Amino acid sequence: MGFKFPGARVDPQAWSIKEWKQIAAEYFTADRLLCNTPCFLFSVLATGYHDDNGEIKLYDGQGAIGNPKYHIRTAARVSFFVAFNPPVYFSKGLYVDLVDKMDAVTVQYLPWNP
Repeated sequence: MGFKFPGARVDPQAWSIKEWKQIAAEYFTADRLLCNTPCFLFSVLATGYHDDNGEIKLYDGQGAIGNPKYHIRTAARVSFFVAFNPPVYFSKGLYVDLVDKMDAVTVQYLPWNP
């Protein structure tokens, strides 16, 4: 799945329903390579474990290598929502590392083929 922006211009206000339908939403409970191509990150919903704080790291790449682009922490039994406006560009892919005590994570992103 991928989306080519006309003229490599990113203007979500000009998107049709067809383009918006290409945005993926993934729910998971373990580390995951969400996208192995460039993509735009729209949002993250992280839910902490029932009796302890949670932690996730988002990497621009194929795995948990180097420094994370984002580091999100959440309190026990709390869902923490982050919306990126404008969306954040990941040039090498999107890998999500559930570092510690997360019940679940939902990530909304758009694969992009420049």
